[in-house]
Amino acid sequence: MIETVSPIKVTYLQSVHEDRQVHVCQQTVTPVLEQLARPVHVIYLLHPSGLTDEERDVLKAGYPGEQKMIILTSPVTPDQILDMQNYAPIVLSAKYAMSFPSAMREAVINQLPHVEPDISALLAVRISNLKEKKKRLSRIELNGADIRDSFKPQEIEVLQAILDGSDTKQISEDLYKAHSTVNTTLSKIYRKMNVTCRTAVITECIKRGWVLSVR
Repeated sequence: MIETVSPIKVTYLQSVHEDRQVHVCQQTVTPVLEQLARPVHVIYLLHPSGLTDEERDVLKAGYPGEQKMIILTSPVTPDQILDMQNYAPIVLSAKYAMSFPSAMREAVINQLPHVEPDISALLAVRISNLKEKKKRLSRIELNGADIRDSFKPQEIEVLQAILDGSDTKQISEDLYKAHSTVNTTLSKIYRKMNVTCRTAVITECIKRGWVLSVR
């Protein structure tokens, strides 16, 4: 592990400091983050699968008020993204961070989870599949403050239920609503989000930064 400290704290794990791509990425990322005048901890990794217990302890560490992000230099799977979001809400590839620094900057300013669009669709499908198989999965939680102006309270409840993997029958029972009421609410949500299925709802929630936490 190697650390550098400036207004922006940078940690290199898995000998990633030897990767030329990381140095190029840092030249783009660091100046953008330094403009924010807030504590940001950027952690560069080669790949989640090679992490030691000691390196995972480094990922867990943090300080009050510190915004943490992970930048990966190798392609990852949706499961590995979910794993990394247990340590930091912002998980990006080096290529994306260099290509879209403004998106990275907005995620830090708004203190919201952020996964690049190319990965978010795969992540949404994986979450949906795991829910259907009833495997144990961390809960995806909506940030109600961000969507309160666009959705009514009942619609927000149904949106959260969709992210929880509930089907129409379960939503009806859990919220004490008639089947027809739930279906009507679902139709309104689909129309507002311009989607046609539940997987697309999950994808859009992630893309639009409405996900508060995966825990």
